[in-house]
Amino acid sequence: MIEGVDTVHDGETFRKKRYKQLLREEIFLVGLAEVIKSNGDFEGARQVWARVWQTREARKLLRVRMPS
Repeated sequence: MIEGVDTVHDGETFRKKRYKQLLREEIFLVGLAEVIKSNGDFEGARQVWARVWQTREARKLLRVRMPS
């Protein structure tokens, strides 16, 4: 067995799982922001949207490091 191969595979597995987790979080947050906005709490919705953008940027950065 080649040393270090498992480490590379584990890193890829981690990135894929983290990417999926961030995507689920982003989808949830978008829905939450819409519900909060529909209830008239625009400041609360703005705060959730800020978190959506942070999550989206983190996911994009992770995607860049994932092998095609």
